Amino acid sequence: FSFLQAIGMIMPSGLGMLTFSVSPFLTFVQRVGSRALVGFLLGLIFKGTKKMTNSATGFFVTGFFAAVLNFIFFMGLLVLCFGGNADVAEMWAGKTVMAYLIATFMSNSIFEILVTTILTGVISLGLYKAKLLNTQQ
Repeated sequence: FSFLQAIGMIMPSGLGMLTFSVSPFLTFVQRVGSRALVGFLLGLIFKGTKKMTNSATGFFVTGFFAAVLNFIFFMGLLVLCFGGNADVAEMWAGKTVMAYLIATFMSNSIFEILVTTILTGVISLGLYKAKLLNTQQ
């Protein structure tokens, strides 16, 4: 979905379309690769947490890391792949890269972490109790 936004489909993303105009390949890596890596790591985090505690705790811990890792990889790849581009750097409006990342984290990610932790934990726990979610793998 994020990559489709970058090519102007569904709900176009201005930032995505800007990065796509710079490099379609790097935009794909940043938008799809980062999410695939997050998904893989979340599977490992859930398995590890479940072994140390239980499935219920694993659901909430995984939700927490979903938001944290998404921010780290998505924004990290944005800076790594496009930070040197003048048009992309212009969106930082004169701030340093670190100031931009901190402002983004403070304005969006803290709320996202709270919501994702709670919703992932509660929904997964409900699915697990309804026997619609198998955690034995």
